[in-house]
Amino acid sequence: MGLSSRFSPVKDCTPHEQNYTVLNDVSELWWQTADGNKAESNKPKHSFLSLKPQKLLSRQRNTTVETQTLYFTDLESKKCGFVQLLLSSVLGGISTNIQLNLKLFDCDNEGELGSWETFKIDDVTKFSQDGMKSRHSSFQLIPSQGQEIGNLLICAINLKSQKGRYLNANLSTTLRTGFKVDPDGSSFYSDEGSSKPPRIMRHVFVPQGLCTGSICIEGGGQPRSTVNLEKVPAMFIEALQGISPHKAASCWNFSCFQNYEIGAVCMEYTTTSEFQKTVVTVTGIARNGKISAVYASSENESSVSARKHVKFLQTSKDPQNKWCYPSSISFPLDGPNNVLKLDPLRLVNKYDILDELPAIIKRVVESIAGIKPFIYQYCQIAEFDGESGVAIAESTFISES
Repeated sequence: MGLSSRFSPVKDCTPHEQNYTVLNDVSELWWQTADGNKAESNKPKHSFLSLKPQKLLSRQRNTTVETQTLYFTDLESKKCGFVQLLLSSVLGGISTNIQLNLKLFDCDNEGELGSWETFKIDDVTKFSQDGMKSRHSSFQLIPSQGQEIGNLLICAINLKSQKGRYLNANLSTTLRTGFKVDPDGSSFYSDEGSSKPPRIMRHVFVPQGLCTGSICIEGGGQPRSTVNLEKVPAMFIEALQGISPHKAASCWNFSCFQNYEIGAVCMEYTTTSEFQKTVVTVTGIARNGKISAVYASSENESSVSARKHVKFLQTSKDPQNKWCYPSSISFPLDGPNNVLKLDPLRLVNKYDILDELPAIIKRVVESIAGIKPFIYQYCQIAEFDGESGVAIAESTFISES
């Protein structure tokens, strides 16, 4: 008899059930799969398992993907985007890949700015829990004084992309208070009756920050793109999948809304049928540097309440892959009674995710029937809670199972 699978999501959060932790220490944002020793006093304690993610992962030979992503929005120029550092490991370290992903777009003017670049980083001199350094780039989290949780420093000097373009960047971001839903921002995937430790999905959010610096990308036979930022709204997300992406979720929805007073985020995924098709929605709002609301809800897909989760208000069918992607959408940023509604959505890009994956992971995914991962990205001027700002949204489809 085969083993049955079990999924244990993060706890629900409502105004009456405040099952989340406010973060005031930059170590809460550190890498979980990088080498290095974390202070014993900073051990996250899971209600499911009293092991920090590093210990949990060290007992497995799973494929893991961990990312740290900085989103930024210039409300004056309407230019925005994200910088993401990705660390992936196949089967416990048979192959390890480090890459920097950069997305730039204009949320107001069609076609004026739009870049998606991937930079493979081979010349790493250091990768510890607080950051990465290489010959041409660095990505460091450092402590700070006062009300901030810490600072993120990103630097790139003539970093060459897979398309032959060169990135020069120097960004300094002050990160305000963050949060994670109990236990430790983590959901768990396990097999009943198995002696193997559960696999993990973990998210930690910092909805507000201020970013200063510049980004310049040029070469490759394309126009030069330059972004200059001066204390613009920013957001930071640390994410870990200690399970192969096609097993972790069949689809994802994401949004962030930013202006100078509000930073709001929504992260939602639906597990595969192997793990009961559970829809997990986590949202949070920060106002003036303080966490003002956190909401989380998990339900089986067959009994999902549209008011509690992301809702596609209208869809369009993609003739290339047959996915029905959203053309208008609502996100429950402050629970079901206060939503971010994007109608219509402004689609800025569609990507075949397989084209962006490390080669070894791409070969593994391509061998699995029914996997056709695509991501649809949106960016636009929006309103939330009576205030104007900029919204970035994504819908990702991986499999129908």
